[in-house]
Amino acid sequence: MRIRIPGIVDLVIVSDRATIASAAQSTLLDRKFEPVGPLVNRLLAGRVCRALAVKGIRLPSILPRWDSERAELQSALQSRLDTLAEDRVADNETLRALADAIKDESGAAAIPIAAQQAVGRWFVADYRANGQSWQAACELHAAVSSKNIPYVVYLFLSGKVSAAQRLLAERARGDRTAVHATAVAVHNLVRGFEAMQQVWRDPYLRMGLSDDAVLGRCLFAPENVLRQASASGPSAAGDVNPGTLVVLSLEAARVRAPGHDITFLSQAWSHCPAGKAVVALLRAVWRELKAGRGHG
Repeated sequence: MRIRIPGIVDLVIVSDRATIASAAQSTLLDRKFEPVGPLVNRLLAGRVCRALAVKGIRLPSILPRWDSERAELQSALQSRLDTLAEDRVADNETLRALADAIKDESGAAAIPIAAQQAVGRWFVADYRANGQSWQAACELHAAVSSKNIPYVVYLFLSGKVSAAQRLLAERARGDRTAVHATAVAVHNLVRGFEAMQQVWRDPYLRMGLSDDAVLGRCLFAPENVLRQASASGPSAAGDVNPGTLVVLSLEAARVRAPGHDITFLSQAWSHCPAGKAVVALLRAVWRELKAGRGHG
């Protein structure tokens, strides 16, 4: 689908699996997010850049394809998280906290807080999440993706975005990859644990589904990821001009045809380096639940 009003907006929305795969690899579509193109496009690109930053420096997750820092950080992070996935993806305290949250044990943390802490500990061994850090994650996520424009404007003008960036950067000890993980990517994992909770509460599903089937219900892709055309020309998303924004609707595509290539964009240069770790964490928590080692 294309929304195009000359001088106002030029937006392409893609939800077909094959088209997403091709568009994700296109050299015309990148994450430069320069202030070019129609008015709405420039506002949207600027919104992303201002929200996903720490002290004015972009998070690696929105750096361009050819940025050397992005490539180095992505490779190093994937190597480290893959090792954790194969060895020990979470400590016992973290697994118990997640299991207790899913079982809704008395005194247990809420699922979002337990999930944020689990992700944070991939970067900071003693990461502590609480209501304040989760609220910051929600506000930063909304600043990037909410369709409630008055609320988004309020978040920026009130200083809440800046405050959320500072708080999450402090918790992550300045690690910008950790800020993205605990502010943005964690929301997909929260959805996964909430889906796991639904399975756990249903005795027929809990006893009848295989571990792999449960995991299949718990994996979610980002709703949308954004790309910007750097030049004019044909692309998998259609003909584009400088500043054309292409929205890759990953979750809509995943619902129709699940797979890691969509969930984590595993075949693209911008793939999620936490793919194996996410799967390993979900599996470990499900096993913790079945083993009955949660409190209560």
